[in-house]
Amino acid sequence: MTIETFYDTKLFAIVEKGTFNDPRLRLTYYRYDDTYEPEKCKPVAEFASTDNQWTYEFPIKKGNNHSMIIWFRYKHEAEIEFNYFDLRDDPKNTKMRTIRIANTGGAKYGINNFSLSLASVWETTPGNFLLVANSNKEANAKNADGVINNNYIVDSVKGEMRETNFWFKDTN
Repeated sequence: MTIETFYDTKLFAIVEKGTFNDPRLRLTYYRYDDTYEPEKCKPVAEFASTDNQWTYEFPIKKGNNHSMIIWFRYKHEAEIEFNYFDLRDDPKNTKMRTIRIANTGGAKYGINNFSLSLASVWETTPGNFLLVANSNKEANAKNADGVINNNYIVDSVKGEMRETNFWFKDTN
């Protein structure tokens, strides 16, 4: 069980990662201010996964500073897929959403069977997600700085994936 805090909305979410006999993801959101008066502290939103929406193999991450919780499997080959729960659109009628997009990360390098292992996902602007990952890119995929860039933006509105214009240089 963990707690994620959301500065923009002054909410926090309790993230329950199932039990041995109940493998479901549960998210319960509360307002910060309501915790000062426990009798008023009631959930503002709740989510409980159903079959096949979450497994213990999926890491769970805070996805933005509003209210988003994201979960995904690590390895992605032909398609990138991740799920999220967010209160932004309609806090009273919430549901899980899934993003699926073709994995085109190796195309400009001529890499067939491109494989991407996600480390984290963050919503940079509504509908645009930063993927921080590792891949099977080799020496032929280095940029001008000699770095293999494994950071991508997924634009869920346009339905495209593109390499970022920044990267983390390994100083080892």
